[in-house]
Amino acid sequence: MNSYNGKNPFLRRSQDEVQSLPVSLLFCSIFFAGVTLACHSKPSSSEAPSANQPPVPEDTPVVEQGPQQTEELAALPEMIIAEVSLDDHGQPIPGTGTVKTLNSAAAIADGASAAQSWDAAQSADIPTDELETSTSSWSPIPRRGNHWDQFRPSYKTSSGQCYAYGQGQSYAHGNKRYYVFQRPNLASYNTHVTVPLCGAYGGYQPYPQAPSIPGPGPQGPQGPQPPTGGGGYPQQPGFPQDPYDGPLRAIFDRYGVRPLNDADYLNESDMVVALGERLFHDKLLSAKNDISCATCHIERRGTSDGWSLGPVGDVLGGRKRGPFGVGDLLPRNAPHLFNLGHKSYKNFFWDGRVEAHPGFPSNIKTSAGEKLPEGLHSPLAAQVLFPLIAEKEMGCGMGPEGQSPDEPLLWQNIIDEVLNVPAYRQAFRLAYPGQNSYGIEHLANAIAAFESKKWRTVQSRFDQYLAGDMQALSPEEKQGAVYFYTKGNCAQCHSGPLLTDHGYHNIAIPQFGPGAGDGHRGLEDWGRGRVTNRQQDRYRFKTPSLRNVSRTGPWGHNGAYNRLEDFVDHYRTPIESFEQWNLNQVILPQGFQPHPSYLGAWHNPQARQGILTTREVNGVPLSPQEIQGIMKFLYSLNWEQR
Repeated sequence: MNSYNGKNPFLRRSQDEVQSLPVSLLFCSIFFAGVTLACHSKPSSSEAPSANQPPVPEDTPVVEQGPQQTEELAALPEMIIAEVSLDDHGQPIPGTGTVKTLNSAAAIADGASAAQSWDAAQSADIPTDELETSTSSWSPIPRRGNHWDQFRPSYKTSSGQCYAYGQGQSYAHGNKRYYVFQRPNLASYNTHVTVPLCGAYGGYQPYPQAPSIPGPGPQGPQGPQPPTGGGGYPQQPGFPQDPYDGPLRAIFDRYGVRPLNDADYLNESDMVVALGERLFHDKLLSAKNDISCATCHIERRGTSDGWSLGPVGDVLGGRKRGPFGVGDLLPRNAPHLFNLGHKSYKNFFWDGRVEAHPGFPSNIKTSAGEKLPEGLHSPLAAQVLFPLIAEKEMGCGMGPEGQSPDEPLLWQNIIDEVLNVPAYRQAFRLAYPGQNSYGIEHLANAIAAFESKKWRTVQSRFDQYLAGDMQALSPEEKQGAVYFYTKGNCAQCHSGPLLTDHGYHNIAIPQFGPGAGDGHRGLEDWGRGRVTNRQQDRYRFKTPSLRNVSRTGPWGHNGAYNRLEDFVDHYRTPIESFEQWNLNQVILPQGFQPHPSYLGAWHNPQARQGILTTREVNGVPLSPQEIQGIMKFLYSLNWEQR
């Protein structure tokens, strides 16, 4: 896409018309994700702001319109027209928009004249693949059909100046709707906006009232909405905003981002939580009474163990001495425990082998099938049960003569041992009054209640910002958030209040370690494919929440990256990152030394080809500065200890 270079292909205005333009101060505002973009002039200091126009702070930086800005403005087409196909209900169909330019003013009063002007217009010469990106010289076309009534075309020149078209009207004609936008007319603007991305200018960002959209069919949002903190939460009144607040509010609404609060979580009585806390830290739950949940989920290490791959239970419990090899490591990184009690969590483990599913015991589908006990309050509680009986974890599924693989029997042994302790019997009675007997489901519900209560990140600065405190994030962090949600395209997977889609994706993470028993010599890990038995799901792993992400490394399903910045940079050039990866990027437990045997899957040509050819990321053209901006945003997601 060619930026303005002095030979802009658009027809220029006459010299007389250019000279008639008033010299004023330009501000531009880009609202990515298909929302408002507009340019306006600033009134002179002698002009009083209108009743609907808050005063501009005195220290607002401005840019004066000089000859270059006048020339660039004159080079823009008179009108821009977007044509969008409509469905049977009169709704715009996503992905059907096309943009054209008209180099002379046209009298458009209805759908027929809009269609006629469209036919006479010229192609905007915007590559199709740029219509929905933030890297085009033109502003992005909205991805979703119901955002077209908020679209504002904007052109960014090579000088960094942004010229945005004023809001026009839309007209329906047949199965099409036409959106018409006029070239900026500096003399007519009476509101102030700023430049968040097209230039480095700060200032105040109000929301002008948009006109209604005529024509038949359902009416979508009518232009910019009153200021909110995102997700429908109110903004604190009287705060001057910086240039990123408006775009971020629209972005958060689009991706379902809102502040967390206690009502979002599974909640049990204080006595149940207290029982769960005691059980979480008690080694009595393991086969040899030498490992607890807290052994691998350490709060000071981000509720994980701090290693890429942790050691098996025999090593952790001190039953096996070195030297250690690859077979003494677990196949996957220990996941963190932050926000697991959030009600949006319906699936657990890197491969999602515990998931909410009607028709199964407790409405939860697991590898235990019909053997899972009833009475589990959540998939999180079901997840608690499986590390207890995993041979290489807490080991209650093994014994000197080999224990029965029957899960109910193993779980019954655990709860029987716990209830043999008088203090626990009393604790269970207090936690579950009126209950005459207790099963493994009560133990699991208690531990899940503790995890839900203990590690919920409801007071991060990000949540404070979402709730309306515009000063909770720095301008650099806000700019990083814009990169994250727009050019970085991170919200394709990291959306919602927890910044996860709870789905499964192959992002080309190098595989190493003992493997999960898949592929050549069992050294591969097919992830979600192990659960679904579908080849297309191989190498897909669950999208982690990014809450507290800077504290939960190493990163990846196997902890392949020990620096968060390297993991973020992996998305920029995933193939190059995969090929250049090495064992120096992992953190192994004490007593483990990197060895070629750890790289079985990474060296296997079939495994490498399988990962790379089915990857879902092709690279994102982020600059080092944009990567740093995203990093600053990610650090703002950290939880402040309550």
